[in-house]
Amino acid sequence: AWHARLDRSVVALEGADGRKLLQGLVTADVPQLDAGPLYAAFLGAQGRVLLDAFLIGGPAGSVLLDVERAAVAPLLAHLKRYRLRSKAHARDASDEYEVLAANHDLPASGGACDGGAWVDPRLPCLGSRVLLRRENSAASWMSDSREVGPELYNMQLELLGVPNGAVALPPAEALPLEANLEHLNAVSFAKGCYLGQELTARTNF
Repeated sequence: AWHARLDRSVVALEGADGRKLLQGLVTADVPQLDAGPLYAAFLGAQGRVLLDAFLIGGPAGSVLLDVERAAVAPLLAHLKRYRLRSKAHARDASDEYEVLAANHDLPASGGACDGGAWVDPRLPCLGSRVLLRRENSAASWMSDSREVGPELYNMQLELLGVPNGAVALPPAEALPLEANLEHLNAVSFAKGCYLGQELTARTNF
């Protein structure tokens, strides 16, 4: 078994209206967070992917967004643009959390406030995705798992045709269905309106 520390960042969206704000901005159905982490895309007004993210339920009703490191600034600006008078605040929490991937199943553990592990919501064969508080960076399961570089994990994504950040999803270019995001459980066709939803629905039909 192996695990890799990924070059990812974590954005914390806090406040009473955080989930409501997200529901109008992402392709996934945010209330489903109660059942576990989600994979989703943020779209522009023209229905094209700005960035992809993992959504994890955080402490006190917050949401932690696991995103590519280079996407942090654009994401914070995007959330600020549409926040308006919402009681929601986004901040870079990368100094508190790190993101790992493991090629084996780990038991679901803990809340995001303590760190946790979940089956990758895109494809079960991708193993587990792990969110660790940096002070807990030596989790007990690591003693039975060999640490490798992120290159092995990235190669696995390429072989499976799974988009991996801006290299595969250039911002404001690809449609979510063009990138097979609906097959990776990132798109809900049952939720209400969200930014870019009209073109996504038309593409589907």
